[in-house]
Amino acid sequence: MKTKHVLASVAGAALLGTAMIIPANADTFQNYGPETVINNANLPLINTYRSASYLKPNVLNAYPVCNAGEDLRTVVYKVTTEFEPKGTISSTNRTAEAIPLTQTLSKTESISFTYKSELNAGLSATASTNNAPGTPNASITASLAKTMGYSISYALSYTAGQQIGPYMVPAGNTGEATYGFRTIKMSGTQQACKPNGTWGPAFAWSSKAPVKNEVVVKMYATPDGAIGGVGDTNPSDNAGFPAPTEQFQASTELPTVDPSKGDPSLDLKPYLTVSALKSPGFAGAVALRVKNVGSANYYGEFPTVSFLVKVHRASGPEGVDRLITPGQFKGSTVEDLGFDKATSTRTFRVTVSNLIKPGDTMLIANFNFGDGYIGTANDKDKRLKNWIEVSQLGRLSGDVSVTNDRNLDSRVANPADAKDWVTTTDLGNRNAGLF
Repeated sequence: MKTKHVLASVAGAALLGTAMIIPANADTFQNYGPETVINNANLPLINTYRSASYLKPNVLNAYPVCNAGEDLRTVVYKVTTEFEPKGTISSTNRTAEAIPLTQTLSKTESISFTYKSELNAGLSATASTNNAPGTPNASITASLAKTMGYSISYALSYTAGQQIGPYMVPAGNTGEATYGFRTIKMSGTQQACKPNGTWGPAFAWSSKAPVKNEVVVKMYATPDGAIGGVGDTNPSDNAGFPAPTEQFQASTELPTVDPSKGDPSLDLKPYLTVSALKSPGFAGAVALRVKNVGSANYYGEFPTVSFLVKVHRASGPEGVDRLITPGQFKGSTVEDLGFDKATSTRTFRVTVSNLIKPGDTMLIANFNFGDGYIGTANDKDKRLKNWIEVSQLGRLSGDVSVTNDRNLDSRVANPADAKDWVTTTDLGNRNAGLF
């Protein structure tokens, strides 16, 4: 048995077609899987929406990164494109010759741009609206999508009376044409500019926009080639056929640096602080701070300035996901990237939004550990203790000094300075770095 896929993009104009044999028209649900998440070098995407062409210094900040009350910063970490079906037409060819699969639609189907932003609705509510072209979030989405290679529309539709097809169905085969829309979904955060010219707290943001009308055509000779079946697809017949769903995310691989292109004025040093009263394996918070040890202001819009935080198991039950609640400060964003049970590691990405002056230290995040006692564990030692690994993930192009900001172990000294411990107490004394 051989299954054949055909992909067609259709514009608003009607498609030419002829009559079909044994037609059927129904609303369609399709569940595609499994899907593979693809790391994409363009992510995270950043859009800074500015109402003025220049930054305006103010009495609160001589070096603003945004204009108060005017600018928006949108950062996208995940992008998904998918086919959203609206209906299916089909025809079974029981003749000896190929027949056309086509049908005139009896109802109108449409889709519009939407977005949700907690920033627009306040701290707890969510705003959702269909925006006309030109409004900030619509133009922001269009700009971000273009970076990924997609051109969005603000609204698309199929109209009653429009024809789908014709697609030729070979003798002895069944043909199905599923019509719908290709969409792009983005999720990330959005920030407004504070009165002092720095980015404020990050709020959840997402958008969905139609890209094009799309028809997916499938021909099959036996039932297992139907929608949802596995079928025997001939790759040569599917060159360029896009996956029904594609998901892209920002990579967590540490980038390579070229020492010959270094700028010694650009250098950040992350470190951890914790209360001297916190005992390993018990509840308490650990703070992530970043010091600008260079001689120039450190700020970048793209690529983002970010840090990778990995919480590893030091002792206690293996494969146990300890409760860790992150906090974010100074406009920074903390993403929970999930728990790897095989290595007993939970990973976070912390993105810095604001400028750090030379010699200044900025608190960008903290990690609130729950109590590590696991009473149901089979291990003799039921109290889970963790250590933290910190690395700078996103950096400015001239920052090539990785010794003091990559693969830092909370239990030891910074490799760049044997007297400089990665973890200290809030008063600056050495700490064992177990949490």
